[in-house]
Amino acid sequence: KLTKNALINPLKDDMKDPILQDLRDIPKVCAAIQDDWQNNNNTGTAMFSLNRLTAWNLGRCLKERLDKYASGRFEPCANRVDLLLTGCEVSLWLAEQFGADLQKAFPKLRIVTVSSNKLLGLYGQEEINVPAVGFIASEKTLKLDDAITIIVSHSGGTFSPLGCSSLFQSTT
Repeated sequence: KLTKNALINPLKDDMKDPILQDLRDIPKVCAAIQDDWQNNNNTGTAMFSLNRLTAWNLGRCLKERLDKYASGRFEPCANRVDLLLTGCEVSLWLAEQFGADLQKAFPKLRIVTVSSNKLLGLYGQEEINVPAVGFIASEKTLKLDDAITIIVSHSGGTFSPLGCSSLFQSTT
């Protein structure tokens, strides 16, 4: 529900120069981001930082994955995807950058970033799969069982990321 949701800010009134206003808002927005990560939430909207909770859960999942490799419960497999990142348009670009940074931090993990549209084409329809000719991603090159999956979406309502969310709930 988008109305009366404490986590969604209302739209701002029209203004003469929205770009100038955005520039003026940068220090306030940066301070709000810092406060959120430090758990200094004075708005009363949440008891804890959702960013910190999400980061903690990602760290826990990555640690669990690395422990499985270290203990021998996971055998290295060329097609196994440890972390799947997906999105579309600008969100895909952000996912690619995040994946590149994570790959530097965790070089032994297989981190793959693929467009949500491409994933829906490959896995989304039981009888009408669309082969990804010329691309590295295919049903045979991606073993997604138990992969940590991050779907990046600015709005949370873009069709292909939403479709991937439904599609991969039971497998990743």
